[in-house]
Amino acid sequence: GAVGMGCRQLDVKQRPTSLAAKQAMAAVGQLSLMQTYSELFRLGKQPVAQVLLSRTDFTQRHQFYNARSTLTELLKMGVVPIVNENDTVATQELRFGDNDSLSAFVAGLVSAKWLFLLTDVDQLYTGNPRSDPDAQAIDVVKNIEDLKVSFGTPGQGGTQWGTGGMATKIVAARLATAAGVTVCISHGRHPERMLDFILNRDAESRIGTVFLANANKDIIRRGRKRWIAFGLVPKGSIVIDDGAVRAVRNKKSLFAAGIREVE
Repeated sequence: GAVGMGCRQLDVKQRPTSLAAKQAMAAVGQLSLMQTYSELFRLGKQPVAQVLLSRTDFTQRHQFYNARSTLTELLKMGVVPIVNENDTVATQELRFGDNDSLSAFVAGLVSAKWLFLLTDVDQLYTGNPRSDPDAQAIDVVKNIEDLKVSFGTPGQGGTQWGTGGMATKIVAARLATAAGVTVCISHGRHPERMLDFILNRDAESRIGTVFLANANKDIIRRGRKRWIAFGLVPKGSIVIDDGAVRAVRNKKSLFAAGIREVE
C-alpha cells in the first residue's frame, strides 16, 4: 500500500509503528502508488480515478451518500476507481485498519455483485496449510456463522508491508455477504481465476472459496438501514427483552420500553 511505497521511496527497511510515521510514509507513497496503477491500466486504455476514504466518510450519513454517488458516477463514466484508505488523516480510533475491511465496506456501498479478496494461498482451508498437513480446502461457505476455522486474531498475517491476513478476510466476508455481496477468496498471483467465477465456468476449473451472499430476506437494502448497519462505529451494547427481540427479527422498530440494560 501507500505506506510500503513510501518506505521504498525513502529506502526505509522496516515498516514504521507510530501513527504519525505511518501517515507521513503514506503521504510520500500515495503518489507513487497511484502512478503505478495509472500506468498499468493505461496499457489497456482504461481510465482510472483515485478515491481516498476514511472511516469517518462512513460514519457521517451525508458523506456516506456522497461517497456512494461519486463511485457510482465514476462507474457510469467507465472509469475504474482505485480506492484506498486516506491514511494521512485517519485516526487510530476511526480507521478501517486493513484493506479487506475497506473493500467490504465499498462493495456494500456500491451494491457490488462480487468481492474478490486476493491472498497468497489458493483458497480458505480448515487450518493453516503451511503448518497443518490435515488442513482441508473449503470450496463454498453457505453460512459464515457456521464456519469453524482458526487463523489467530484479525490483523495478524500477511507481510510487514501489508495489513491483515486470512482472519481479516473472513471478517470482511461477513460484512460483505450481509450486504448481499458474494465473496471469493483466491490467489493473488492468478487474477485470471476471477473470470472462472464471474462467467460461472465448470466447477472443477474454479479454484477459490466462495462465500454466498445472505438470502434476500436477510439483506439490508435500504440506504439508511445500511448506513446504520455498516457505516456507524459501535459504541456499546444493549440488552433487550423477548418482545423487542421478536420485533427486531421481524424488522420492526426498537422502542425504549424493550431495552433492559445498556452496557
